Amino acid sequence: MSTPRLPHLPRVEDADATEEVAALYTRARQKLGAATLPAALRSLAGSPVVFRDMMLNLERTLHERPPLARAERLLVGLGVAAAAGAPDLAHWLDGLAEAHGIPATDRRSAIEVALVCRTLNAYYRAKSLMDVPGPGLDSHANLRATPLVSSPLAKSTVELVCTAVSVLTNCRSCVTAHARSAIEAGATQPQLDEVVRVQAVVVGLAVLEG
Repeated sequence: MSTPRLPHLPRVEDADATEEVAALYTRARQKLGAATLPAALRSLAGSPVVFRDMMLNLERTLHERPPLARAERLLVGLGVAAAAGAPDLAHWLDGLAEAHGIPATDRRSAIEVALVCRTLNAYYRAKSLMDVPGPGLDSHANLRATPLVSSPLAKSTVELVCTAVSVLTNCRSCVTAHARSAIEAGATQPQLDEVVRVQAVVVGLAVLEG
């Protein structure tokens, strides 16, 4: 069975043969500092305008620049890709993080934190949606969340990853709780703004793996 393609866009193999797209590929690899591009980005080759925009968005969100360090950007992106169910994008981000010297333990922890956070988000989002007589769901999920407390990552990084995942899952109470915890752990509002931007770009690419 062939891989589904977006309507009205040519297959990647056909579009990749054009000089315009080949030039965009080369620039994207150079600017991102990667030997290859994620399949989600390559699948946009049939629309050079969108490809260019998404490539520039990815470049800007992953490069080292204040107020968020490159390591935090990559770890947040990696966690969001895993939580969004985009394994190819997660593998690509993991390879980029490895190339920039981020330890395997930190990369694995970002994924573990994101997956556990998404599980908890499912509970608390349901709690916020449930409007029935009586006390409703328990105030505590009573679900195991070991990676959130045993992560080798800094507390602020854990909370930044969780904030990004909570935005992904559209759990308002979770976003508020993790954003506050991130600030209490030393993160700043500008850093939270950047985390939301990283999340948006990664999710925008993650949907192309579906």
